[in-house]
Amino acid sequence: VLLPDSTKEDMQAGIVIAVGRTAQEFKAGARVLFGPWAGKEIQMEGVPFRVMREEEIDGEVVYE
Repeated sequence: VLLPDSTKEDMQAGIVIAVGRTAQEFKAGARVLFGPWAGKEIQMEGVPFRVMREEEIDGEVVYE
């Protein structure tokens, strides 16, 4: 997937740290793309995290 420069500010990337029991599409360790308003930002022991539903993830980055 190639993204134009205009979308660079709109997309964010992250690594999945953990998933719930009902997660089907993504696994821990996956690199994913999501929009700037996806999920909810939280802090645990001073470290920022973002909690989101699978539906809020736009895609997975796969290197081959």
